[in-house]
Amino acid sequence: MAKITLYELSSYNGGCLVPGTFDLEETPTYQDWLSAVSNWLRRLTRELGHLCEEWIVADVEGLPRQFVGEYSLDAAYWDYREALDASYLDEDVFMAAAALDIPANMVEELYQGEFESDREFACSMAEDLGLLQEDAQWPHTCIDWDYAARELMYDYGQSDGHYFRTCY
Repeated sequence: MAKITLYELSSYNGGCLVPGTFDLEETPTYQDWLSAVSNWLRRLTRELGHLCEEWIVADVEGLPRQFVGEYSLDAAYWDYREALDASYLDEDVFMAAAALDIPANMVEELYQGEFESDREFACSMAEDLGLLQEDAQWPHTCIDWDYAARELMYDYGQSDGHYFRTCY
């Protein structure tokens, strides 16, 4: 569940914390988000007796930090959520992709899988491409897999064990 807590900025600057917490599952679009924040600020203006028109982000829960600024929530978050809802992949894959700045609409295309290490990823890639014979001892036993993994990683990225092609 994605939540964001804002502080009303004029009160914050005056030393008083006036929070507003928003459940982003209840805001299906960016426009709904802006309306919810505007309604909150109008209500605070009436309650506090001074103009409330700005906010600062105080806390987030369950959404990638890449979408959150000090004073904003990026509209691209809703593209991320839409892609996540339509995908067979788990949310942790999308969070890892966001950490690598991979656009949400490209996650399924670029995702390579989850591996323990770059070396394991390189071995799996070589086997998947049919570059090694399973019954052969040589050259499999002579390959420097750490070097092979370093070379392979020029075109791939990793976040939390999730691997993606990054040369798109």
